Amino acid sequence: MGFAALTIATATLCLGLYIGRDAEEMFMTGLSLLVAMVPEGLPAVVTITLALGAAAMVRQKALARRLQAVETLGAASVICTDKTGTLTENKMTATRVWTLDRIYQVTDTGYDPAGHIAHEGAVVGAREDAVLAELLAAGLTCTHASLLRKGDHWQMTGAPTEGALVTLG
Repeated sequence: MGFAALTIATATLCLGLYIGRDAEEMFMTGLSLLVAMVPEGLPAVVTITLALGAAAMVRQKALARRLQAVETLGAASVICTDKTGTLTENKMTATRVWTLDRIYQVTDTGYDPAGHIAHEGAVVGAREDAVLAELLAAGLTCTHASLLRKGDHWQMTGAPTEGALVTLG
């Protein structure tokens, strides 16, 4: 709607200049036409539309505290979820690693770094695979999380996603 208003106002300005009207007069005419084309009720219509959308979300049992979260979710093209305790236990585990030419499986769960990485059933280490080594090094370097051994279990400090990457590394 804004593009159409801008186009019509510009066309009016150009047409007036073409037929010989004063430039200042045509500029003011185009500007006033542009302002007049934006409806006064537009903010009210947008607010009502958002309220109706929120009501429809409540009927579907989805409620957001902040509108920004809904806008962000609407802009997402891929949503990664898991049901392995990320929400209930605040733990995340890497189970697969994808590179351009391989898919690796990761064993074990939690923050205990006792598992291994395998490709097509064979255990693979960073020493044998340069691409995997670079990927793991990037995951270890670009994080603020850390793992500490406390007795028989490992404790992670930081974000669960970063903790999963540190454990993977």
